[in-house]
Amino acid sequence: MKKGQAIVVIAAVFILLTWAIWGILVFGEHKVTGRASSAVATIGLTVLGACDQQINLTGGWNFISLYVRPGNYSVESVLSPIVGYYEYLQEWDASTQDFKVWSKYGLKQFTEFNQNKSYFIYLSTSNLLALNGDCFGNWTINISSGWETPDYVYEYPTNITGAGVNQFANVTLSYMQKWNASNQDFLAYSPSAAVNPFNSVNASEGYLILTSGGQLVYVRS
Repeated sequence: MKKGQAIVVIAAVFILLTWAIWGILVFGEHKVTGRASSAVATIGLTVLGACDQQINLTGGWNFISLYVRPGNYSVESVLSPIVGYYEYLQEWDASTQDFKVWSKYGLKQFTEFNQNKSYFIYLSTSNLLALNGDCFGNWTINISSGWETPDYVYEYPTNITGAGVNQFANVTLSYMQKWNASNQDFLAYSPSAAVNPFNSVNASEGYLILTSGGQLVYVRS
């Protein structure tokens, strides 16, 4: 097989794997659906000072993380700056490997944000979510094999690999996925791919990670 053909085959297999795991975005029901294998996380953290966070949210689905620790984690309190604009939230449940749903129209499978997780949020129109609370210091997550949606806890980007501070150095990383809110689609990263669409996690971005286990060690720089 020629080199060019091999790259195409690898890319095709990777895309099929991604969508076999995560399924499709069902706009009629406003739900991101999917299943994967199991994951368990143990959290340890140090808290510093106060932080402000501003998240530009588009109309449609957004995948976000919080780098502030608000005084009240209820959905209504955290999202009070955009009341009337958000309609749905989804929280990944590692024990069932599926999403829990919060809906303004009735179904509420959770009522508070978990400081350890990233969240999908659906808005009717674009808006700015402004938050304030405590900053995170160093933070360690012990991850078993499978998928998880950890919170990204800092107000600056971090590399996945390469130069600089690498928060994922102790994790055996198989895949990572981030959400492209403009295209309403996933971007997928693989350490074995010749070219990846991203090589960092930015402030306020949620992400999905598939590993065979290890320690996700956030170190404040």
